[in-house]
Amino acid sequence: MKNKSKKIILKKGKAPVAKNAQQPSRSGEDLLKRAMANIKEKRKEKEERLAARDANPPDLTPRPCLVAFIDILGFGREIEAAKTKEELEKAYRKIRLVQKEFQKESAVDDPEEQAEMNTNYGRRVIALSDAVVVVITPNCPAGSIMGIYDHLGFAVSELIISQTRCAVSHGIFVRGALSHGSFFFEDDVLLSPALARAYELENEYAEYPLIVVPEETRQALYEAPKRGSYAKGADPTPQYFKRLGRRKWRDKPLYYLDYMSVMVNEDHRGWLKEDLKDYLDAKRKGDHERAQAAFNRRGLKDSAFFLEWHRKRIEDAYQATASERVRKKYRWLMKYHNRSFRHDIDYVRDQVIDLSKYLAS
Repeated sequence: MKNKSKKIILKKGKAPVAKNAQQPSRSGEDLLKRAMANIKEKRKEKEERLAARDANPPDLTPRPCLVAFIDILGFGREIEAAKTKEELEKAYRKIRLVQKEFQKESAVDDPEEQAEMNTNYGRRVIALSDAVVVVITPNCPAGSIMGIYDHLGFAVSELIISQTRCAVSHGIFVRGALSHGSFFFEDDVLLSPALARAYELENEYAEYPLIVVPEETRQALYEAPKRGSYAKGADPTPQYFKRLGRRKWRDKPLYYLDYMSVMVNEDHRGWLKEDLKDYLDAKRKGDHERAQAAFNRRGLKDSAFFLEWHRKRIEDAYQATASERVRKKYRWLMKYHNRSFRHDIDYVRDQVIDLSKYLAS
């Protein structure tokens, strides 16, 4: 018996459709319509937002600020050498500690309190990878109350304290530069001649762990209005700056923040019990000479406390690296450490670093 071939007859003008082809349901059609309507709404909102932005461009009027660019000494090599999770976590902790000491809100224990303080003191802290940018504007409540000169001087002292705490509390040595001028950062657009100068100065002149300051910024600070009344030699601000050898930038002298000379005379621990007891006893008995001796001893012990920690941190950092290039920077710090105090006074004389132990090979 012969098989008869089956003919498939297609109606003219109609394409074949498989029986299992999926057709959109009523609910699917509604969902698609809502999605399209949502897209149109979002597009309209975007167009309105762009139109509003174009109609109200940002205010780029230059306003004076102090701008500091700070980064971590040797961090680039450290992160490049990091291969394990533990090494990356260590690098992460280091960055967060620097952000914390320079008062970045997200890095401190109480972000809301820090944010309020930063607002009151006209301070903005921006994290850029391993760097920190600190912006100070005198247009703030503290500037109005303290006066612009004293407010900016206080801001410089805060930078010095942050730099010191990084070194002494954590063994992290930072370097950077401080400049002045306008600063604008909004909608991921950053425009700042002051930051550009600070970055250039840090990159070219902050060879050692220090914060470089050009002469024009130092003078701009001195010329700030509403300077308070000080007795001769009592104004602390000029003491914050020290000449960077004979180095010049744009034919003018360069300076750096002299944190050692400031911190060696700061109050770090206060009175020790035995010294306070001796001081109060001498005052009670009218022995002014003994009271003054106790007061001086208290200051020297406090200086020695700070110097001991600073010395140990430098020596530890020196031993932790085998790079002669990096060790050279720590030898500079050792010399800077030794220059910051007299070596013939009780208590502090024990904190002199013996440079003969760290001669270049």
